[in-house]
Amino acid sequence: ADVDLVIYLPNVMADALPETLAKCGPLEGRNAVNLSWQQNLEQSLRGARWVDQDSIKIIQARMPIIRLNSVKSSVQLDVSIADKSHHGVTATRLVKSLMKSFPPLESLVLVLKRQLKNCGLGDSYT
Repeated sequence: ADVDLVIYLPNVMADALPETLAKCGPLEGRNAVNLSWQQNLEQSLRGARWVDQDSIKIIQARMPIIRLNSVKSSVQLDVSIADKSHHGVTATRLVKSLMKSFPPLESLVLVLKRQLKNCGLGDSYT
């Protein structure tokens, strides 16, 4: 099983005044230039007890992802940051809508997802 987590951040304040930038988080304003969001999140996850430290990977694709596993379960977590080119949430809404309209589609989608995973094509960036 895997969980896809999409993080929505506020707009970057690249032209903000210094006093405003002092209040920025690590991924806002000029702070975002120091490390990529993937590197910043990876550093934070390195200290988390619930994360299998050996499983943390940054996957560079059109939509970069951080992949990791939980220590106590076999759950794989894929984390991405939403932007204009992120279509995962829209695609999920479409599939859910179609499955609601055509209930037999759910079984077909699950079988297709399993077959794609078995063939090594289970990731959107493959």
